[in-house]
Amino acid sequence: MVHVLQRFSRRLSLRIKTLGVIAVVVIIFTGASISQTITFLSRSGLELTATYNKSLLEHTYSAIRYPMAIGDSDIIVEQFDDIKQNMQGVEVYVTDFRQGITYASEKERTRSPMHQHLHQPEAKQALSDTLQSGQPPNATFTETNGANSYLISIKPVLNERSCHHCHGSSQKVLGAIVVKQPVTSIFAALGATRVRLLGFYAVEIIGIILLLNLLLSRLVTRRIRFLAEQTSRVSAGDVSVEVWDDAKDSIGALTRNFNQMIKGTRDRMEYANSLKLGIYDPFFMVDPDMKISYINKAAAQLAGLQPDAVRGKFCSEVFHTDTCDQDCPVRKALATGEASLGTRIVMTNTAGR
Repeated sequence: MVHVLQRFSRRLSLRIKTLGVIAVVVIIFTGASISQTITFLSRSGLELTATYNKSLLEHTYSAIRYPMAIGDSDIIVEQFDDIKQNMQGVEVYVTDFRQGITYASEKERTRSPMHQHLHQPEAKQALSDTLQSGQPPNATFTETNGANSYLISIKPVLNERSCHHCHGSSQKVLGAIVVKQPVTSIFAALGATRVRLLGFYAVEIIGIILLLNLLLSRLVTRRIRFLAEQTSRVSAGDVSVEVWDDAKDSIGALTRNFNQMIKGTRDRMEYANSLKLGIYDPFFMVDPDMKISYINKAAAQLAGLQPDAVRGKFCSEVFHTDTCDQDCPVRKALATGEASLGTRIVMTNTAGR
């Protein structure tokens, strides 16, 4: 996999690779920020709702505590009717210690088992544990019933001294209060907020990537591309190239070194040319294909030709020697990189001599 990615990356330009790296880094860090933000907002929204739910539970218990102590069920029914009318979607239940519903904001559910109206196994188990131990659960519970979602809080109704005249003192827990707070709209708001955040961060990511790409293009890739174009001209044989970059960074230093290298190359070429012009003995030069790239007048006269008519031809076409077909000293020097000295050859010129 790593080798495949390396081969693929070699085909891409520096700008594309730089843009890809920037995009990956920005997406990773921004994605982590998005995740943390969304998690925080979701947790905060649920915690606020849970706090309100517990507050509603405590107020409900306080409101029915005295009427339950004196056995005034009419007042309790009125209070549950008030909850039904003024708290849209909120469900409040009072159960006995057998989980039978004694009072409810949903009147039609009175005397039915409470577990029929709890759809989450953890909430059902928490209600059973509360009725046995008399301790409220440590957490609230979220359940979904169809398209509706609820936050559930449970509080035990203990057998206090004021209740002994009706229930006796043997039973520790008389029942429980269960409050189901609708949170469908809260989840919808959180979902909408999540979508807005994702849209905002997407625009932010694109903006950051484009801005960084623009800066890197101006500061790095554009200058490197220009320098690469000039080196291509040099490789094609143009040593008159000169690049100007007065920046103090690494690319500026590379440009100055490039200029110095080109100047040195020009100087050496001029020196080599001066040496060639100063040689009066027969002298010629060939390229790796054995084609003559330079020949002085003395060597051309040996072949019986003019210098301009010789350049670009194969050496064997000009100098017909007895070593052209085999043991050519020039070819041997090109192949081994070592000088061939003192080789005696016999040459035939254009006149056949």
